[in-house]
Amino acid sequence: MPDDILSSRSEQRPPLLDARDRPPKPAWRLPRPGRGARIAGAVLFAAAVVGGIANLRTTTPPAPAPVPQPVHIRLAPIDIPYYPPPPRQVIPSPHAVPHTTLVGGSLPASRSGPNEVTAFAAMGAVLDHYCAHRGGGGAQSLRPLEGYRHVVALVNPPWEPEIDIELWWTGTSYRWQAQSGPLAACG
Repeated sequence: MPDDILSSRSEQRPPLLDARDRPPKPAWRLPRPGRGARIAGAVLFAAAVVGGIANLRTTTPPAPAPVPQPVHIRLAPIDIPYYPPPPRQVIPSPHAVPHTTLVGGSLPASRSGPNEVTAFAAMGAVLDHYCAHRGGGGAQSLRPLEGYRHVVALVNPPWEPEIDIELWWTGTSYRWQAQSGPLAACG
């Protein structure tokens, strides 16, 4: 054993290298940053993550609006009065004139004599009998031939050809006659 313990150990170790004698570091390896630089880097990284999340929130499309559900409303029944259409005026025994295309008959007795009001009422009775569902519409005019003892009533309905109704006063009522075609087409 050697006399000097310390000297023997120092001989076993390689001598310390001076900084000048150290081998150069590889180029890819950077020097380790200090504590302050590491904290600054962590703060920058956290800011980048938070900024990225905030950017995602602003650039993503908003969620679709909720679709409103239909509302079911039950309505109470409404009582609407029913007014039936006016009945057809009954004219006694309309009949076809033999060997012609004419139809005619007598009308109910009138309280007044032959005048414009009675002639219009007679024309209205014939139209109500044949054209009740159409309202008897159209332009209506009277052409008295012998005062109001003989009258030609003209009706120009918008849906049919002209209807000519001849009226003769019999003393208590009018007797009427008209072409069957326009009257039949009206009904």
